[in-house]
Amino acid sequence: MQIKLKSILIFFLTTVFILANLSYSPELVEFDVLNLLILLIIVSSLLLMIKYSKNSILSNRYFQVFLFCIFTFDFFILIMEIFRGNYINSNFPYYLHINLLILILGFYTANFIKLQDLMKWFIYSALVTGILVYLEYYRGTDWINATTYVYTSKNGTAMLMLIPILMMFNFKEKFSVKFKLFYSVIFFILLIMIRSRTILFALPFCFFVYWKNTNIKLKFFLPIIVFLISLGMYDYIFPMIKNILYNNSTNVTLNTLLSGRIDHYIYFINNFSTAPLFGHGEHYLESFFIMSLYQYGIFGSLPLFLILIIPVFALKKINDIKLRSFTSMLLIVVLINAVFEGVAPFGPGIKFLFFWFVVGYVFNSKSEESHSGISKRRYI
Repeated sequence: MQIKLKSILIFFLTTVFILANLSYSPELVEFDVLNLLILLIIVSSLLLMIKYSKNSILSNRYFQVFLFCIFTFDFFILIMEIFRGNYINSNFPYYLHINLLILILGFYTANFIKLQDLMKWFIYSALVTGILVYLEYYRGTDWINATTYVYTSKNGTAMLMLIPILMMFNFKEKFSVKFKLFYSVIFFILLIMIRSRTILFALPFCFFVYWKNTNIKLKFFLPIIVFLISLGMYDYIFPMIKNILYNNSTNVTLNTLLSGRIDHYIYFINNFSTAPLFGHGEHYLESFFIMSLYQYGIFGSLPLFLILIIPVFALKKINDIKLRSFTSMLLIVVLINAVFEGVAPFGPGIKFLFFWFVVGYVFNSKSEESHSGISKRRYI
């Protein structure tokens, strides 16, 4: 029955990730019923795993700190809403709590399933989503010279294109050479087309993290570097790189290069000091760190910032190099997103669902080879 239970859970979890990935496709992006279906499958999977797990997430010290931070933040915004108002009008508290649920799901998954067992269907569904986005928005479009972004959900979709590349890099024994080469090239091309500069900016950091975690010789990356430099020499490729970097703007300033974020930073500097401890309430700024400080002040932001630090400590206890490298790469991408986006690394939508799932998995994993947290009670 243990094998049967594992098969059921793999089916449920792969379904969650397939539906979550496909929710970024043009045909389903506004289909709210899909999110409800994903939530129902998550809850069903979680209840099943809790029933047959011998360990409880409540005894995990990382989760205890995580939960304390969320409850502290909830208490803060509730009190501030009562006395000052305008602290819970956005979707941010929802994003925070849905990712808490995902983290719990990841924790209990480590008792039954290896993370690699979920990867191929994640890759396939991400590819289908990328192809659908291409067909709807990029086919027949001069996306290289476009002065505006062709697809508005670019950052979430680009994150979805990046994760399979990181999977194939770190868990290379799981995939054949032909599989890795074929799919990596396709996903990289889609990344370039989507033009999410935040994700592209994170790529060199991912290579660095991979190098540090695996102790691979730096000369391994030399052919890649030479290849990219060679491409840059061609008249067609170099303007394309320049267009992506400058977003086809003719009046290039630091502010235009950062899509107007300098204005947000200046606004924060000029106004933060008027309410530094408790914040000003809901106000969107293009950086999670400055937006949190502006909205919730130092007291309200501190538990949110601590939540981002917890995975760093959890990574230190992982014995499996592949899992540590993969999670470290995801973390660095998420933190870079947080610098340039307001509700990252918790939203918008389910953009960071897989990241928080992996964080929960890491909370319960000393090594990917150990999956012994299954209760000995009889399976039904």
